[in-house]
Amino acid sequence: MKNCEEMVGSLLRRRAEYEENRRKQRKTMLRLSGAVCSLALVVFIGAGVNGGWWIISEPVLPTVTPTQSTGEPTEVQPTVWPTVAPTKPPVTEPPVTEPVAVNHIVINEIDDTSNQLMYIALWGDDFVSMTEAELRDYYGTEFVPEVPEDLADLRRETALGIFRRDSGTGEIYHDQQHLTWTTEDFSRCINVTVRKDRLPYQFFALLTKEEMETSEIRGVEVSIGQTEYGTWLVEFLYQDVGFRIVAEGLTQDELVAVIESLLD
Repeated sequence: MKNCEEMVGSLLRRRAEYEENRRKQRKTMLRLSGAVCSLALVVFIGAGVNGGWWIISEPVLPTVTPTQSTGEPTEVQPTVWPTVAPTKPPVTEPPVTEPVAVNHIVINEIDDTSNQLMYIALWGDDFVSMTEAELRDYYGTEFVPEVPEDLADLRRETALGIFRRDSGTGEIYHDQQHLTWTTEDFSRCINVTVRKDRLPYQFFALLTKEEMETSEIRGVEVSIGQTEYGTWLVEFLYQDVGFRIVAEGLTQDELVAVIESLLD
C-alpha cells in the first residue's frame, strides 16, 4: 500500500500530466483556427477580385419607422430637392423706329420767268426789328436753312423784322424776310424769302406754269423748277409759312439738302 506521500505525489503527477495535455490541445486549436481564418481571407479576396470590386463596406440599411395606423414599419424615402432651372435674362426688344420717308423729286423745266409787282408802301417808322429767335417764335418753325459751307452769309446787311401800322404799334401788315448767301464771285448763291400764312412776294423768277408736277420731300409737297440757264426755283408751304427759294450754281443734292433743313 502507498503511504500518504506517495499518494500525494501520484496525484500531483497526474494533475501535471492533465494540465500538459490541455496546453497541447489549446496550441493545436489555435494553429487550426489561424489556418482556417487565413484560408477564408484568401477565398474572400479572390472572390472580390473576380467580381471586380475591392472596397469592403458595411451595408446601409434603410431607416424604418412605425406607422400610426397599422404599426407596420415603413421605409423612409430620401428627400428629393427640386431642381431650380437657371433664370434667363429678359429679352429686350429693339426699339421700333419709324421708316424714313423716301423723297420723290420732280424737276420741272421753266421756259420763262416773270416779275411780280408789290403794291405795298413800307414806312420806316413802322419797322420793328426782331432777332432770329423772336422771328422763329413768330413763324412757329425754322426759317433759316443750312447752306453749303462755301457760301458767305449776307444777312447782316439786311435788317430782320416786321412792319406794324401806327409807327410799329398797330396791326402787322408786312412780315416778309429776305435771306441771302453767296460766294465771292457770285457764281453760287441762295436767296430765301419767307412769309407767314402764304407764299411771299418776289420781284423775279416766279414759277408760272399752272399745271406743274410737285415733288415730295419729307412728306411735304414742293414745287421745283429749273430754267435753261440752270437757275433753281422752289416754292412750298410748311406749317402755315410760305417759302420761295432762288439758287444759282447748286447741284440738285445741295438744293434738296437746303429744303430738308427747313422741314426738320
